[in-house]
Amino acid sequence: MILRFFKKIIVLFLVLSLSLYTLALMVDTGLKKSRNAYFASWNDLYSSKINADLLIMGSSRAEFHISPKILDSTLSLNAYNLGLSAWHFDMQYARFRMYLQHNRKPKYIIQNVDIYGFSKRSDVADSPQFLPYIQDTILQKTFRGHKGEFDFYQRNIPLLKYKNHQKIAFEGFFDFVGFSKAGFKSQMQLHYLRN
Repeated sequence: MILRFFKKIIVLFLVLSLSLYTLALMVDTGLKKSRNAYFASWNDLYSSKINADLLIMGSSRAEFHISPKILDSTLSLNAYNLGLSAWHFDMQYARFRMYLQHNRKPKYIIQNVDIYGFSKRSDVADSPQFLPYIQDTILQKTFRGHKGEFDFYQRNIPLLKYKNHQKIAFEGFFDFVGFSKAGFKSQMQLHYLRN
């Protein structure tokens, strides 16, 4: 009797764990396909879609002030902007290393440098943008010591990393199943841009 009870508990635990891991995989996969402003450049980077001749790196000044379209038309090069808001050189360099793992080496790099660029952040800024990719060892090393870094539990317990980001998890699920609700997506993009 007791043995049968424990067998049922184990089966229930296995079914629940498998369901949660499957759902987490669906959400992550959906976000990796997302084209909203929050995930697009990360997704291009990891899916080897960039392969730029000219790479633009730096903080928000690079991200919002340097146009790859203007550089493309003027210099006849394939330019891509990998500027990263609110992050200093440590994360910019980490992003460049991730770029090199998945894309060919650029011929030229424009690196925006400012007075704050070489200091180090104390927290993880705009953490939701990293959610689908927190298993990346370069990201994990770069986050180490920052307030709000993704801990062991967030990296290994399915869906725990989405605890405070349910809207993002829903977006990932909808992207995975191919259900693109325009109103939902535009609200999500506004949310990302405001926060």
